[in-house]
Amino acid sequence: GSFSDGKNRFVYNKWMEVLLEKKKNTYLQISYINGIEFQSEKFDIVIGSGRKGQSYLYWSNNTLYQLPISFYTPLNSWCNSPGFPTNFIKFDRIIPGQCLECHGTYAEVKEDKDNMPVYNKNSIIYGIDCERCHGAAADHVNKKKNNPEIKTAKYIISTKQLDRKQRLDGCALCHSGSREAIKPAFSFSVGDKLDDYSTAG
Repeated sequence: GSFSDGKNRFVYNKWMEVLLEKKKNTYLQISYINGIEFQSEKFDIVIGSGRKGQSYLYWSNNTLYQLPISFYTPLNSWCNSPGFPTNFIKFDRIIPGQCLECHGTYAEVKEDKDNMPVYNKNSIIYGIDCERCHGAAADHVNKKKNNPEIKTAKYIISTKQLDRKQRLDGCALCHSGSREAIKPAFSFSVGDKLDDYSTAG
């Protein structure tokens, strides 16, 4: 979205608005209530390719939260983040591991004593890479490096080895709507039975 004057404002009502600003190399969402700055947070993580839209997350210590304003590509405009209230500015939506499970390749996430998700920031593999669906690939790469003549994939999940249900479950993890977790985020691997890890909502 645009950070230019006149295009960087999302107005909730006559009392509340969010300005989207770039200050040096930092992008911010700054909320104002009755013209007084209320809360300001950085764009730390971008979720979404931008084909349909993008949403944004910020860190507070080792916990992730969603920012109130997202971007909607078809209208080329800023918008209220999905599912957020339309009558007040919300900065407190916590991002559980299941969100990054579909919007990232890996993250080590645990719950603290208050059941809050706490991330190891150094563990996060951003974006969706090959390993998200095909599993850890270090052994596969090493085998191929040392044996370039081998044409058959080794030590990696291949869809040719999976039945139809396994392939569907691999896609359904992220493409079947909201699911209720039974086991921790990132414990499911393609080839597993999805219903052992989460249930349809």
